[in-house]
Amino acid sequence: MTETFAIISTREITDLCKQRPSAVAVLTYTTLLTYAQGKTYAFPSIATIRERMGNVYSRSAIMRALQWLDLQGFISRGRKRSKERFKLLKRVARQAAEQVVSSVADMQHSMSQIRHHKKTKEKKSFFKIKKSKNKKSFTRRKERGYGRFHSTQNEAMKEPKSAAEAVFMDWVLHSQHLDVQSMSAKQKTVILTALRSSRKEDKDWVNTMSFSQRNEAIFSELLQS
Repeated sequence: MTETFAIISTREITDLCKQRPSAVAVLTYTTLLTYAQGKTYAFPSIATIRERMGNVYSRSAIMRALQWLDLQGFISRGRKRSKERFKLLKRVARQAAEQVVSSVADMQHSMSQIRHHKKTKEKKSFFKIKKSKNKKSFTRRKERGYGRFHSTQNEAMKEPKSAAEAVFMDWVLHSQHLDVQSMSAKQKTVILTALRSSRKEDKDWVNTMSFSQRNEAIFSELLQS
């Protein structure tokens, strides 16, 4: 049998430890990771999971472990014969955060190009066309909601958003080196309020954005300031 390995991030380890899981829950989760590898899902059967765990734990013990992982937000369970029978939610969130960081980088690049065009002395008509296109593109991106990963724009608009979402986005777009010292007092207040908040929209935003190591470092520095 080919030997495989479980790839688990330090963030996943920390989140698991905070919930004080049972041994079987930890082993069940790491077993799922051996099947997922770099993907966000796995689809082994219960019998296969049990076999990989050396048949040490009963089927009912593994089922209870899967239920616990589901309730704690580590996995979601789909249909038995689906390729997404076990979706690894922590990895889904991390990918989403990385997409946001990438999207912001693209927006920074677009804005840099706009500033460059403003400095050049091109024909007035050509400049107006470019400015109009870039402005519409930026507006569409902004309307989709920074940090929103729902299937449709309407769904994202219906849910309450953290006040820090737009503030953090604005700072990222205008901060060349992402230095916390460049934040205004108002920006710091809004973001710190969200970091310390118990409101669902704030906790969801912080948790999702923290899957980016860069964002996590920024939040840590803010909390220590």
